[in-house]
Amino acid sequence: MMQANTKQADSGVAQQDSPLLSVNDLRVSFKTDEGMVRAVRGVSFDVHPGETVAIVGESGSGKSVTNLAMMGLVPKPPGNIDGGTAMFAGQNLLTLSQRRLQDIRGRHIAMIFQDPMTALNPLMTIEQQLTEMTRLHLNFTRHEARAHAIEMLGLVGITAPEKRLRDYPHQFSGGMRQRVMVAMALSCEPELLIADEPTTALDVTIQAQIMELLADLQARKGTAIVLITHDLGVVAGVADRVLVMYAGRIIEKADVSSLFAMPRHPYTLGLLGSLPNLESNRDETLKAIPGQPPDMSVPIAGCAFRDRCEYRFDRCQSDDPVLTPRRDALEDGAEDSSMHMAACHAVDVGTENEPR
Repeated sequence: MMQANTKQADSGVAQQDSPLLSVNDLRVSFKTDEGMVRAVRGVSFDVHPGETVAIVGESGSGKSVTNLAMMGLVPKPPGNIDGGTAMFAGQNLLTLSQRRLQDIRGRHIAMIFQDPMTALNPLMTIEQQLTEMTRLHLNFTRHEARAHAIEMLGLVGITAPEKRLRDYPHQFSGGMRQRVMVAMALSCEPELLIADEPTTALDVTIQAQIMELLADLQARKGTAIVLITHDLGVVAGVADRVLVMYAGRIIEKADVSSLFAMPRHPYTLGLLGSLPNLESNRDETLKAIPGQPPDMSVPIAGCAFRDRCEYRFDRCQSDDPVLTPRRDALEDGAEDSSMHMAACHAVDVGTENEPR
């Protein structure tokens, strides 16, 4: 099993501060030809200053939509925010005007988007796109903004940055475009950075450089990071807490050490079981989670994971499980944000037993 990061899980420093971001009962739906797709179904979590919260899960689980909704980037129509709050610096992001959100986006909350080719403007040079934000939010002069853009491109590993400023996005490879997105997100040194698969198109060397750059910003400025990723190896190395999402809900949350050492939800067990183990026999066959995620356009009764779960029993068909803390977490007096919780009827909560 990979070694999980214990940067703040042991100290609990981040959990002692008031949340920088507090999301409560967020619900988002999309109107489609097949029906109403309820993409996010009552998501709640906190992010504290200086910590990294990882959100993991399969494609379509609601990870990206949750964060796009907070940023006011869900297209309406077909999307709609059905309820909930997302409190940041005393303001509910979900009720702010687009003009007010524009003041917050980039300067106070920045996002590294999953697909840089669609996030970057193909009609604008890299210089125009990198300097636009610093001139708007930091009141840089044109010369200052250009010098800062050159510095940021160098920091993310782009060679000859002064020359490449004149290029357009199509003249960059996929990995280089991703690095430009990282440079844009870090330019104003935001208090909260939402990183949606920030290292997807990068080789392992550049991936390590980008994660080191994010860690450096976090150490210097106390930046909080929400990391959306499929890479559990990255999660183990950099995250403080982990939220596991499935079918639009958080089905397990814990500090990173607890999650990797003692996963409590069968879906989390499946995710971890599908990873190669360097200490095991090389001939060992990786385990796959059977079946497919549920159709989100059809109302879900009971547990959304039940049809794929080897531990299911009758109650799972009708009763929707809620996040429940492990008894040992209650006995330890853990804070709500760091408590290990799972939404599963089959878990003997508070014991060392495996799901029955």
